[in-house]
Amino acid sequence: MRGEEGRAVVHGDTAIGERPRVSGAGSFVYLVVGVGLGTVLLLLLARFRKVRLWKAWFWFAVVLTIAAALGVVMRVWLAWGVALVLASWKVFRPGPVVHNVAEILMYAGLAVLLVPIFDVFWMSVLLVVIAIYDAFAVWKSGHMVSLAKFQTASGLFAGLALPSKGRVSSPVRRGRVRASASASVPGQGRSAASHAIWACG
Repeated sequence: MRGEEGRAVVHGDTAIGERPRVSGAGSFVYLVVGVGLGTVLLLLLARFRKVRLWKAWFWFAVVLTIAAALGVVMRVWLAWGVALVLASWKVFRPGPVVHNVAEILMYAGLAVLLVPIFDVFWMSVLLVVIAIYDAFAVWKSGHMVSLAKFQTASGLFAGLALPSKGRVSSPVRRGRVRASASASVPGQGRSAASHAIWACG
């Protein structure tokens, strides 16, 4: 990749290893296929109520994405250590603060993995496709609503805990995640699938 004045921009390996060697249309196809497979797997877990397997998969995805993010600013072994602590805290002892901190780091980790393999055009195409898919998944097929309900029942969900009616709503109540907004807002079910597929990738 070329930066200003023709200087080369080199992206080194991440804390979790080398990025996929794809670019252009290949990046788009790679991610679309990955998210599609992740969504199918998650729907199967929801269908057969495999909560423990979902939690293990989610925990693994959280560890990898946080490690990828923190590996940019700290030594690899330390990034893995912090990622393990935050992921375990988020999944097994959830609370609003650690939930949001971990989510933000997860998004940063996804950016570390995705940004170098996409150019502006294909990233724009991806955003349009995601928007169309999210609308279809919520208002037509309804499978994202099913995913949101499954995540709520399992005590985990992919998304930030945001203020509601002037106060911060905790993502956790009596050990269960409050993700009612996920059933009506496009993006929540897809986020979970995205985290999971990057964990497997």
